[in-house]
Amino acid sequence: MKRQGYADQTIESRIRILKVLAKRGADLYNPESVKDCIANQSWSNGRKELAAEAYDSLAKWLGLR
Repeated sequence: MKRQGYADQTIESRIRILKVLAKRGADLYNPESVKDCIANQSWSNGRKELAAEAYDSLAKWLGLR
């Protein structure tokens, strides 16, 4: 993400969100598991959108998308 021009704060924020999802049971190698985990959080819609964007970046990097 650094090479794509993302700010350090954005990268750190996305890493934190991904760690929270993993701790709450999301299998980061399974997109359906992550979708279910995000949907079941009591987060605001904006926070859920940030989580989806964070996962999208990871999925692209892992070649899952």
